[in-house]
Amino acid sequence: MNKIEFDRVGVDGETYTRDQVEKHFCDSFEKKIEGRLGQISASGYAKTMVGIIQNHLHDLLIASPYKLEYWRLLVDKYQYLLSVKVTFNKEDMPLRDALLKAFHYDNYRKRNGMKVLAKMLNVKSCPYCNMHYTLYAESKKGKDRFAKFQFDHFVDKNTYPMFSMSLYNLIPSCGVCNNSKENKTLSLSYHPYCADIHRNFYFEVQNEMDLLYGTSKVDSFEINFVPTGDKIEFQEYESAFHLEALYSRHKDVVREVYDKVYLAAYYGYQPYFRFIPSKDYDYLKRLWLGTYTDEKDIEKRPMTKLILDVEQQAWEGLVDD
Repeated sequence: MNKIEFDRVGVDGETYTRDQVEKHFCDSFEKKIEGRLGQISASGYAKTMVGIIQNHLHDLLIASPYKLEYWRLLVDKYQYLLSVKVTFNKEDMPLRDALLKAFHYDNYRKRNGMKVLAKMLNVKSCPYCNMHYTLYAESKKGKDRFAKFQFDHFVDKNTYPMFSMSLYNLIPSCGVCNNSKENKTLSLSYHPYCADIHRNFYFEVQNEMDLLYGTSKVDSFEINFVPTGDKIEFQEYESAFHLEALYSRHKDVVREVYDKVYLAAYYGYQPYFRFIPSKDYDYLKRLWLGTYTDEKDIEKRPMTKLILDVEQQAWEGLVDD
């Protein structure tokens, strides 16, 4: 749920700049895509569209989400062209299918080039939900590479096949979110390369007083999903991922947070933890809560957004009481 910022510290501990990531991406795929675009035989306006894509291929591959939005609005005017029959690899097919085959995403996502991209980005939890890990890993000998997540196309690749290999249209995400989102297009306020999504909402516990005193049964309270900005954009986001319903299954986590806050006098007393090398209270608090304590680290561990929001509400309830 943190914005995917540059520079990135990769899985290998190396720092990768935006330029380095973009260069790797283009070096891995651009020439081959360019060659296959040249194999599309079209006429009339369809030929013109293919020519425009060829001439702007490099820009399309590394276009910012804002530039892709401009391109999307332009393509919308000529969507009918994507149904026009063209010839590609001696087969007649709609231009949409020919472009999908030329950009070849379904093949590339299995290749090392995409796995190296995952290694460089090193996004550890899903930026849409912060509920599941999105991990890259290698075998001890480094021969086998695993990317245990999926790339979601923020703008649907079947509707806009020329964006199917655009770097900033590929969002490292969990399979649950990728499958749930399907072909929905969200506001750029919920684009992980544009915004800290976690700032667009907060979790709020209803009927919290019983939790503070440990008398509540697990199911006697609700976890609400509250927007802080545009409500229509937020509703589109919630409708895509159903996070309020999914997070409602984690009431045990909420109860644990309230129990820990109620015992803060113990956990906050540093002499009890002399055996811990670090004297930094933030580190002690991280051990206490079981996750990172700064919102800039939300992406490092699943459930961090929920825990931090609930902890803040629990403290406010305890103080007010």
